[in-house]
Amino acid sequence: TSAPTQATIQGIRSGAAFFDALHSNEQQGRVNAMLVDEVGQLIQQIEQKGSPLADLRGYLLDGYGGGSITHTSVKGGERIVNDTTMTFLGLNVDETMWGILSPASFLDGFCQRFAFVIAERDSERHFTDFPRYNNEHIEAVVANAWATLTATQPLSQYKYSPEAIAEYDRKFREFGMDIERDGVVNVSFFRRLLQRAHKLALLYHIILGKAAITEIDVVDVAWAMRLTEWHLRDISKAILAKSGKAGAILRDVQALASKQAANGSRLTARDIQQRGPQLVRTNSEVAKKALTAVSNARG
Repeated sequence: TSAPTQATIQGIRSGAAFFDALHSNEQQGRVNAMLVDEVGQLIQQIEQKGSPLADLRGYLLDGYGGGSITHTSVKGGERIVNDTTMTFLGLNVDETMWGILSPASFLDGFCQRFAFVIAERDSERHFTDFPRYNNEHIEAVVANAWATLTATQPLSQYKYSPEAIAEYDRKFREFGMDIERDGVVNVSFFRRLLQRAHKLALLYHIILGKAAITEIDVVDVAWAMRLTEWHLRDISKAILAKSGKAGAILRDVQALASKQAANGSRLTARDIQQRGPQLVRTNSEVAKKALTAVSNARG
């Protein structure tokens, strides 16, 4: 409640309603800030064919890429939203979330557009010892932090110092070796998370009070990579928590693709259904998603 910008997209029940909210925000000069409690239910409806929210998947993917969104209706005709930049915060109990997310969500790249953060209970702070939240203290701290940030005037352009970009490259290789060894997070997922680290480095640069300095330094990158490492760990937990284990599916399909390549042929969705993991064999849509994911990973 202490944030200077409140959620401007809430309670969305259809793709059309989401578009209307974006269009209204653009017309009135408001930022797009979407807050969804019980986000798992939203994703479940997005993945359901024929659902009023099915169109939302395409809108979110287009918005993530920074492209415009077009919506056509009988009454309103064709309308376009150009400003699709958006902050999206979805909250859910983790056990419920893992039951809702499908392997296809991880395989087709939809989940790859989000950073997963798993908030675990502190074993040294038992919940029974805290019957009330100290809201006054929390809100005072948050309000002070926002006041500091909103009073900051960022520059129009920043650049990495040579040492900072070298540190980014070093961490990229280090994390890359980790995910290759673990075999859970695929390359396309990894790249999206590491690209997000550039934004995090800039945010930390500003948060650390260096907005007037043009160079992003090693300290900024270190903080960004620290958070990125947590994102990698948490998405690994999310993938492994899924029944069907999307990571295992990807490994099996990648192995099949390598065999096909050794024989001089390209892997197809039909090959995956005939000789791939059991879960993929029984679902043609997941087979197509797996083929796309493996193609992205190999690229």
